Amino acid sequence: MSTYKFRYQFQVYPREVDYTKSLTFSALGSTILDAAGLSARECGFGMEQMHQEGFAWVLSRLAVEMDQYPKEYSSFSIETWIESITALVSTRHFIIRNEQDEVIGRATSLWSLIDKEKRRPVNLTDRKDLLAFVDGSPLDIETPMRIPNISSDSHVLHRVVYSDIDINGHVNSFKYVQWIFDLFALEQFKDHSIERFDVNYSQEALYGTEVFYKTEVHQGHMLYELTSEEGKAYCRMALQGNSKV
Repeated sequence: MSTYKFRYQFQVYPREVDYTKSLTFSALGSTILDAAGLSARECGFGMEQMHQEGFAWVLSRLAVEMDQYPKEYSSFSIETWIESITALVSTRHFIIRNEQDEVIGRATSLWSLIDKEKRRPVNLTDRKDLLAFVDGSPLDIETPMRIPNISSDSHVLHRVVYSDIDINGHVNSFKYVQWIFDLFALEQFKDHSIERFDVNYSQEALYGTEVFYKTEVHQGHMLYELTSEEGKAYCRMALQGNSKV
């Protein structure tokens, strides 16, 4: 393994599975972000270090493809590395493996570093501490798609509460995913699985905010857009599924 690639072991606990005893997608996504955070911290530019400097990492896009999901009490690993860094975006990849060390999923993500006071992006190419850990290895997965606006009517989805908020003071990235999946009927999880998931993050939802959603089908994808009451997008999601029967 490259010295620029990092691999972490995880255990699937009962609180992280659904009624099929498979790891939920929101739990999987949170674990993928945990792997990113562990790697960044190990390299010296984790969230804690960046906060001390007045900066914050912001996830702008993520795509996850899964062939199978880890089961209750099983273990799995996530390998992660940075492929490239441009002025505004760092591209980080992930490979998910089961207990038999077989690849069961892949993910890719785009990150920016934001000056917390100025609320403006930092030029990543000026950060030699980041450039030192660029591995350069590609991953066989399409880049996160740019999800189009949705023009359908909006509906009330959720009001942001205490348990939704993360250490940055806004909604945790995968809370949005959990809210969308809660719209599905239980039978849909029995008969179908999510093969690919794309998410684009646009704006932070804060405590007390009322969140609305829109949905439509576009080129074989189920699209979702979460917005404020005024129609400003918090994030957009695209799902591709597969029948289990």
